[in-house]
Amino acid sequence: MVAIIGESGCGKSTLGKLLMRLLKFSKGEITLDGVDYAAIKHEEYKHNVSYMSQIPFVFSGTIKENLMVGFDGELDEEYMADVLRNTGMISMLKKCQMG
Repeated sequence: MVAIIGESGCGKSTLGKLLMRLLKFSKGEITLDGVDYAAIKHEEYKHNVSYMSQIPFVFSGTIKENLMVGFDGELDEEYMADVLRNTGMISMLKKCQMG
């Protein structure tokens, strides 16, 4: 996992949008392990690159439905519990009425 951090306005969000191909760049190049990013097919990288906005956003629905956004397939309960523990969200979940 790589986290891109920095002061406001330094280009974190722009880089994230470039990596998610939400923006096209006009100068320079992006390489991943020496491979030109533009040559990598969407299917090859979509499971390995994600973008988290500076502003948290939760969709209307259950926590499980939110965790599954963009996920193809079934999410087993044990994996979901691991995600909640690893992100520190398990303590927040325990505070919810319907926990």
